[in-house]
Amino acid sequence: RLLGDAMGGRCAVIVAAPLLAENQIDEDAAIQIDAGAHPEIAAILEERNLEAFILRPDFYCFGAVGSGNRDGVADLLGSFRDQVAGQ
Repeated sequence: RLLGDAMGGRCAVIVAAPLLAENQIDEDAAIQIDAGAHPEIAAILEERNLEAFILRPDFYCFGAVGSGNRDGVADLLGSFRDQVAGQ
């Protein structure tokens, strides 16, 4: 299935490791893609030295976090939640 089809008009939260329970995102706002289940996504994250990134429905990048910065993932997701809540 293509990413755009899977997104279905939502954002995509793409992470190198599974999200902790407190970092989960509402499924109405975004799909979550764990690179551990998708080797091609893992390769993209590794190639670009990223821990996580969020794609908007128009495929622009909402934000990204560099490799090894798990605390930054929580911050990015918090910013995303704030944006979604403000809509």
